Amino acid sequence: MRNAALFTRLLLPALTALLLLSSCEERYSWTELHDIPGCTGPCYKRMPCEGKEVKVEVPILDRNLLRGENDYKFYFRDPETNRSIVVEFTENIPMEALDEIQQSKGKTLYIKGVLTGIDIIGRDYCQRIPKVVVQKKGDFYLR
Repeated sequence: MRNAALFTRLLLPALTALLLLSSCEERYSWTELHDIPGCTGPCYKRMPCEGKEVKVEVPILDRNLLRGENDYKFYFRDPETNRSIVVEFTENIPMEALDEIQQSKGKTLYIKGVLTGIDIIGRDYCQRIPKVVVQKKGDFYLR
């Protein structure tokens, strides 16, 4: 009886707080990053959302992924909305892991990283779009 009272008074509130904190993480589908206020805008301007840690789901489809050879950056584009994001992996992540992502069409890439921005310059436009920087191998997986 004494153990049950101890559990109810001490451990149960701690477990509840832990569950609440872990469920408060920001999770987005990759096209939703454009909907975060202050995440897209004019070139050469740091946006208010930059520096925020996020979790993002990115489906790997037939034609939504572009990557240069031996490149740590992936460019994802939604052909329906024409929205794009960049996912950049730091150089401490093995190139083989990145090659596996590129060959995983039909799967979803789950990443945790820090939002920054990248300027996309076209012939007659310039726009800052979201970029997610992934720091280590444990911050992403495929399913």
